[in-house]
Amino acid sequence: MPDKDEAPAAAKDAPSPHAEERHLLPIEDLLEIGQQAISDGKKGWKTAVKLISQAQTGVNDENKIGTSAHRLDVVDPLSIISLASQRSLQSYGKSISDVNASKKDMGSTEPIPSSKGVVEFPALPVDKSSPFKVRQPAFKCRELYGDKFKEIRSAFGVSELQFYSVLGLPKNQKTSSYSVIGSGDTSGKSPSFFFLSPDQRFILKSCTKRDVRTLSKILDGYRDHILSCKGDTSAADNTSLLPRYIGLYKFEFDDEDVADATLVVMTNFFAGAYEIHEKYDLKGSTYNRKASEKEKAKKSPVYKDLDWLVDGRKIS
Repeated sequence: MPDKDEAPAAAKDAPSPHAEERHLLPIEDLLEIGQQAISDGKKGWKTAVKLISQAQTGVNDENKIGTSAHRLDVVDPLSIISLASQRSLQSYGKSISDVNASKKDMGSTEPIPSSKGVVEFPALPVDKSSPFKVRQPAFKCRELYGDKFKEIRSAFGVSELQFYSVLGLPKNQKTSSYSVIGSGDTSGKSPSFFFLSPDQRFILKSCTKRDVRTLSKILDGYRDHILSCKGDTSAADNTSLLPRYIGLYKFEFDDEDVADATLVVMTNFFAGAYEIHEKYDLKGSTYNRKASEKEKAKKSPVYKDLDWLVDGRKIS
């Protein structure tokens, strides 16, 4: 749970007043174009795959960010932690009966969580006996406030099947399929890192001890507020504009080279089918809240609160 200076990015995907408004085609049109490209021959297969994938997931490829975890060095701590995270979410998913029944390609060799929500994994060296290409020290994962976050997920229209199927490690996957954003790639000041699910619908963000304490204090009130904002016809239409925190997991590694970590899971506002023209990191403060000239020079800069006010932006 980020404090005042460490909040995750919020964004508005409305077009700039100086930019031409452009929208992507409806899903049925994308599917038709993709299928037509396939029928036209091999020349159009890449376009077809891209369009069909976009139609099925509702995610615009242009909005995807981060570096694929499999591109990291196998000894990189973020490579190790991302795989450990995905293995853990796989194990929690295995303990859900509907996931067991519907997600047949999830692995069956990982440990199952205890009644207290703890999963313990043995060390796995990188050799022929290991199912992974990335070293895995012995580690323990603890799900924090699991029942409360389950209620929150439901209020946001995120089913347990969807949550664990997307975030868990698929069977026979040898490295993490998450995307990774290290502290050097972010626009904020905190030394945090992020993982994104393969479809980029979910973000896992590292938390400080202070973040965890703050989230623990406000969690009951946050849950009650989110439940009160649940849509009349569909939970997916939840009207709350607050960041969507839907899970919290603590990792303890038996390795001095890999730091312990606590990750909060959030939905990703940017993973939509619309083309994003501008991004804003809004924290509700005007102190030192203006994008630097270096940030503005980037291909896809992230603006801040003062920029929002100067640009005359509004949420409608």
